[in-house]
Amino acid sequence: MTRGDLKRIRRGERGRPSAQKKPRSGRRPPNTLAAAYLRDLMQLVSQRGVAPERILEGTALRGADLAAPDARAGAADCGQAMLNAIRLTGDGGLGFALGLQTKPTTHGYLGYVMLSCGTLRESLEANTRFFHLRQRAVGQQLAVAGAEAVIEIREVLKLGELRTCFLEALLVCLARTISLVLGVPLPELRCEIEFDWPEPPYYAAYREHLPRVRFSMPAVALRFPASLLQRQPVLADPCAAQRAVEHCERELALCGSAPVSVADRVRAEIMRSHEDFPDLPTVAARLHLSTRTLKRRLRQHGTSFHALSEEERRRRAQRLVEHSAKSIQQIASALGYQNPAAFTRAYRRWTGFTPTQTRQRQTGPAATARRASDPRLPAAT
Repeated sequence: MTRGDLKRIRRGERGRPSAQKKPRSGRRPPNTLAAAYLRDLMQLVSQRGVAPERILEGTALRGADLAAPDARAGAADCGQAMLNAIRLTGDGGLGFALGLQTKPTTHGYLGYVMLSCGTLRESLEANTRFFHLRQRAVGQQLAVAGAEAVIEIREVLKLGELRTCFLEALLVCLARTISLVLGVPLPELRCEIEFDWPEPPYYAAYREHLPRVRFSMPAVALRFPASLLQRQPVLADPCAAQRAVEHCERELALCGSAPVSVADRVRAEIMRSHEDFPDLPTVAARLHLSTRTLKRRLRQHGTSFHALSEEERRRRAQRLVEHSAKSIQQIASALGYQNPAAFTRAYRRWTGFTPTQTRQRQTGPAATARRASDPRLPAAT
């Protein structure tokens, strides 16, 4: 990958104009997924004794429609196929299974970009840049906070009843892709997956095959040591990466860039300032907007600067309470609270527990039993 390619990926710019026509402005690209994911799903159900074509019942799809390497399928049909697969296999955790089975090459040229970049950071930045070429339901954002890197998933479209299955497949697939890119076995990757829903019954059957998973968290995210970002992929190849990037750029020129909302841009600025919380004028200046314009645009997205700041404050609070040795007073101060009592009230409002109760639950009998059953979890101290 050339230095120019990396700069374009980081800035979110397109490469040279393609000779092919771009979509007309204002026309939203159709909500489709690459058919490669359906082919993987069909293979998965076949391994479980289900005739693969049965998952296409009730859709406009046929097996022959999915055979072409660049074939795509409508999101509604893909959703119906996934519901059929869950019903036919009787496994609500099929998202986990699909994520564990999906290979980097399933992602087409994007997979080849990730495999051949010079560093994991370049791979993940390319994945963020071209992510919507494979699907349009969600976006992702990479951020670094101290010694930890975080990839947070944001829904662009409502996922409905398939939300948990889709996001379980996506996060497990992303973790597995990182492990394959670096040549590190998934259990040794020291990553952590977070979901914002309670632990489902089917998780127990997959626990030993997955990295650490935490449920009922503030967001859907993948966390891992930031030091991994500088690691070189085992198949790093600058020439191959450049060719794969060119293919992705051409596809991007054809289908148009994924829109990035002003709310996501504000979130990124707040997350980037991991030592403190920037105020509205600071973020507005970074985005080259007046404070009045920024407030109006956020209001149009159904949110506010205060709400986005509180969202990030809650996320940091939960991480510090559960994963750091800092005192409650130190955490309150780090998050901008004048005293621990104000922080405790806010924390209870967010989670239903006080910070002290949260830490007691982590070291109580139930937590101790869980650590004993899962050697990957840290021992209580």
